[in-house]
Amino acid sequence: MYQLKPITDEQLNSLNELVINAAPPIGDHLEKIKSAPGIGNNTSGRFDNTLLTLVPLGTTNNIKLLDWLEEYTEIESKYITNLHLNYMNKGAYFKPHYDNYHIDVSETFTFLLKEPEAGGKFILDGRSMRIDKNNTVIFNGGKYLHGVTKIKKGTRKSLIVFYYIPSEKKSRDII
Repeated sequence: MYQLKPITDEQLNSLNELVINAAPPIGDHLEKIKSAPGIGNNTSGRFDNTLLTLVPLGTTNNIKLLDWLEEYTEIESKYITNLHLNYMNKGAYFKPHYDNYHIDVSETFTFLLKEPEAGGKFILDGRSMRIDKNNTVIFNGGKYLHGVTKIKKGTRKSLIVFYYIPSEKKSRDII
């Protein structure tokens, strides 16, 4: 159902630097995500837009970030259908949902860039679990219901990367 992949502090720092300098979406990708819940002016029933901010990042115009992701995930960046940052402040939550509402997805990578001081547990298939920043969560977000419990103290920042890999191209199974 899911896999945890270790990520070192050095890798996380490098990823954070790339994310800080990442460009927004352009072209076809920008048009595709305009209908995404929580992006731009689209409100969402999954979360409170005043406490959780989704920041979309370009899937074609962030070459260094895409190269980093290819090296870490071992998946070609051409299979990325979307990537964005989630900033969750105290009181924010993410109701359980599926990721295939507006995009194709077969694998979702969740990188926890900043841990909250309290709350903010990851919910997967009805179970909540504490995930620390040195583990990337990999699962099929289009198949498994997932979310985040309310942030009780501090801020949670995560990078979410959606991949759609046609079944004949998949080289590994996720447990």
